[in-house]
Amino acid sequence: MQSSLQNPNLSVTAFQQEIERKYQCPASERVQVLAELTGVLDLFLQNKWTDADHPGKRQALLAGLNQLLGPQAQGNIVLAQIDSRPGHVVENAQKVMAYMMAAEAIGADMVIFPELSLMGYPIYDAIGRYRVLVEQNIQMLQALAQRSGKTRAVVGFVEPRQFTQAGRVVGKSFYNSVAILGEGQIEGVVRKSLLPTYGEFDDYRMFEPSPASGTHPGKTLSSADWGFTEKAMSGIPSNIHGHYWGISICEDGWNDDSFFHQGKLYRQDPVEELIQGGAEVIINTSASPTRALKEQLKHSMLASVAQRYQRPIVYVNRSGAVDESVFDGVSRVYDAQGHLVARAKAFEEQFLIANPFTGLGSIEALPKGEEQTFGVPKTYNPHDSSDLERTYKAVVQGIQSYFQSAGAYRAVLGLSGGLDSSAVATLLAESLGPENVLGISMPSKITSHSSKTDAHQLAENLGIHFIEIPIQEVIQTFESQYTKLNLGFWGSSV
Repeated sequence: MQSSLQNPNLSVTAFQQEIERKYQCPASERVQVLAELTGVLDLFLQNKWTDADHPGKRQALLAGLNQLLGPQAQGNIVLAQIDSRPGHVVENAQKVMAYMMAAEAIGADMVIFPELSLMGYPIYDAIGRYRVLVEQNIQMLQALAQRSGKTRAVVGFVEPRQFTQAGRVVGKSFYNSVAILGEGQIEGVVRKSLLPTYGEFDDYRMFEPSPASGTHPGKTLSSADWGFTEKAMSGIPSNIHGHYWGISICEDGWNDDSFFHQGKLYRQDPVEELIQGGAEVIINTSASPTRALKEQLKHSMLASVAQRYQRPIVYVNRSGAVDESVFDGVSRVYDAQGHLVARAKAFEEQFLIANPFTGLGSIEALPKGEEQTFGVPKTYNPHDSSDLERTYKAVVQGIQSYFQSAGAYRAVLGLSGGLDSSAVATLLAESLGPENVLGISMPSKITSHSSKTDAHQLAENLGIHFIEIPIQEVIQTFESQYTKLNLGFWGSSV
């Protein structure tokens, strides 16, 4: 149900009065009001609303959220589920800045972004071929650090490994890293230890695995040789507003031997090292593509790890799509007993407030059919309708990302009235908006009457533009020219 605050015609005065009324809500309605206010804030963060068109409303939202959350050091965090476009470093940094400033304004302890949120993931060989992108992502990271305040920001980036005094670096030229920004500086750096090289992943070709898990001093940025032993540097959590947060990156959270007891891929378990180092909460900043049955696996694994160590788990995943990889988002928080306490939307960007200590958080619905299969052992069945909506949303997001990357926003396709063109037209109308799709019927003498009427009816049903261009004359012209060809070199003529 859409909030009354999302009515674009609501005056600024009425909007502010409604905000003031809502932040005086009883404690039992607090989660609902937080979700309602952040839902409107998302309109600004996703550039669907602007300050020019809605002056004063963003400030009223942030003030109301600040009032609801109260002072810092309570464990309130923001899961910044964003879509970072690979190689668009400045654009990504601007988005990160907007979420950082919003989190700072509401007094959150921390805002957490997905893996490689500055560079975009996957980046493949671009960072090796175009070193300027890496330099730019470091410049943007430093600029973000300078703008950071009391709210810490956990931001993913590509970290270059500089030459040592010996004049060379052994291994790859980059780390897949996360920086902790706060009080105007880079306070710490976390490097990814486990690099997947299976399925759609090829991290090891680009990145050097970190010899140590946990948070390392900000002064070690871009240093290939920290001068510390692996044992001394592993498993160190970050102390943020009085709580110890163990930060890991994607694959580093996928090697629990009690869950993957028959399929563990690595000897090292960064999560276990962080627990041994004193982490109160485990954070996993991720860029994990969606596929059939993965949500069921992910839910079971994260809940199991939380139960095993009696520690809350915070998982932040990106949304969007890059080539063949589609990311569903669905960031979430589990409490120390493994119960789900917060979950973001699927296939959308979102600013989600949660607290892993108090259980504060709203739970968004999964694509229809996924949750009903939780805890049910099963294998993938392409005819299983429980995965239909997730698949549909993944295809739509992939189309949207492709058009955005190509700088296009309109599509033209032929409509025959048959199944194939009907399915494509439906997906395009959903992805781009029906006003941006044109269907063309191209009848000839062999085109049935039903084909033409079905194509026209489909266009009306979808609300897309439609024109008919008969091609019979074109076919006749082609045939008349084709009959004149002499193919005697094959021993015959046509």
